[in-house]
Amino acid sequence: TFHAWVETAPTADSVSPSSGSGLSQQFTWKASSPSGYSNLSEMFALFNTSVSGLNACYIRYNRTSNLLYLADNAGSNWGSGFLPGSSGSTSNSYCSINGSGSSVSGSGAQLTLTVSVTFQASFSGAKNDYLIAYNNEGLNSTWQQMGTWTVPAPQQYYLTTAVSPAAGGT
Repeated sequence: TFHAWVETAPTADSVSPSSGSGLSQQFTWKASSPSGYSNLSEMFALFNTSVSGLNACYIRYNRTSNLLYLADNAGSNWGSGFLPGSSGSTSNSYCSINGSGSSVSGSGAQLTLTVSVTFQASFSGAKNDYLIAYNNEGLNSTWQQMGTWTVPAPQQYYLTTAVSPAAGGT
């Protein structure tokens, strides 16, 4: 008897929180593989107005090495990786990711990745939160928009001066 096994692509499942605003947040992404979470090789999370790593907060997790990475401003090179839960961190002009407060776990079909993200105020505005997952065979979920996040604009301060007395007199 001949049995053929056809691998099914992984799925990008969710992000929590799926919406909100702020400069710092722990984001939790979930992806699944019908063959079990150990068949997932990588997850990529992206904050930008479109699916582009250019001028973005572009995060990568490699399950085999158990390392987190952040892309450079061009979205084409990955910095040095570090372990979730470690004291490591890295940044570009748009965000920083921190090992402290980050974690990864797997159960059944699902891999859960939590990353502590701090956005730069210069990255202000509404951003989409995208996720893609790859399995060991190279199949992927395709990019899926999981949520939205608003990075607040930098606070502006105004200096007001007053002259006393307000009117001249002798």
